[in-house]
Amino acid sequence: MKHRIAATFILFFILLASTFSQEVSKKVLFFFYDAGETLALLPVYEKAEKLNQHKFVLAPLTPWSKEILVKQKLSFLDSDINPDNPSLSSRHKLYANLTRWENLIDNEKPHLVVVGLVSQIQKQIAQFCCQKKIPVIGYYDAFDPPSLQSITREVMKEVDILFVPSEEIQTTLNLEKPVMAVGQPSVETWRKIHQKADAQAIRKKLKIENEKTILFAGQYGNGYEEVLREFLRLAKNLKQTSLILSPHPKTDGSLEEKVVQEMELSNVVINRDFPSSEASVVADIVITWRSTVGVQAAFAGKKVVYFNLSLESYHNRLIDEGIAQSTDPKNFLLIMEKLFAQKNSHEILSNKLKNLGYILNSTEKIYHEMVHLLEKK
Repeated sequence: MKHRIAATFILFFILLASTFSQEVSKKVLFFFYDAGETLALLPVYEKAEKLNQHKFVLAPLTPWSKEILVKQKLSFLDSDINPDNPSLSSRHKLYANLTRWENLIDNEKPHLVVVGLVSQIQKQIAQFCCQKKIPVIGYYDAFDPPSLQSITREVMKEVDILFVPSEEIQTTLNLEKPVMAVGQPSVETWRKIHQKADAQAIRKKLKIENEKTILFAGQYGNGYEEVLREFLRLAKNLKQTSLILSPHPKTDGSLEEKVVQEMELSNVVINRDFPSSEASVVADIVITWRSTVGVQAAFAGKKVVYFNLSLESYHNRLIDEGIAQSTDPKNFLLIMEKLFAQKNSHEILSNKLKNLGYILNSTEKIYHEMVHLLEKK
């Protein structure tokens, strides 16, 4: 009899705990469009999965965002995104078939929605959530302020609160809504990868033969092909140096392949095996046009160069503070010679970045801020 009473009490408390857990657990729904925001926020999702305190759900809006989630073997809401076929040039256009995303929101009943700030569809989703009185966080993943004419500025107006990667961006934006500097988790991902990766295995897979190695992080859009061609024209003069071209995750690398073939370059490897974060492990120098990869690589302790057709066309805090180099075609070979001879101190570099207001432990900060917003609701 005593055993039966004890068992009844245990069962009662289990059911009570289960009911309580169901009552307090809430749902966050992420809508990803670009590779940048997808890769930036995945560590937050993974932390939520481990803690299992609230339910975090992923919804890719584009084929390239979906592909990232598939490669990382993550669960997501697999809505049929193909009929709309968003392209690289469609981010400003109204989304033709928004109904299914509205239905998805109605079915999922999220307590909080998180969107990137790079497309018209994310603006429309934020507007729909406003009608439903669902609070929306807008996450900005870039380390340069958005231009006044960008789609990003339009989406920012529709969200309730903005999360940005640095204090510099926070002070630059002039908006009548809360803006929080929370960091960018992808820089932590780069650091962890560089601590654990097998450089020898990466070299072998990519068939890197020369000791000196440069990684060029690909991009896309107006002006990129001209920059790529000019970089390769100069880089072919670097003796006993291997060049890794790492295409942007949103592209298939066909542009890089075409240019390399046309220029008949033999010291260039087009990286299709590793993300840039991993391929850069074997690079002495990471070069980019204007990509976030520059900041990510600096956090991983790499020498970083921004390559532009003129020195006046681009600058950022890393360049202004001497953490990264800026070069044009005229100075390129001289800068390369200087950097190959220079040693980097990872610890000094990390301290400089921290002193500039770049935020460490951003995964923790973003997760706890989201939970705080959930629990206030």
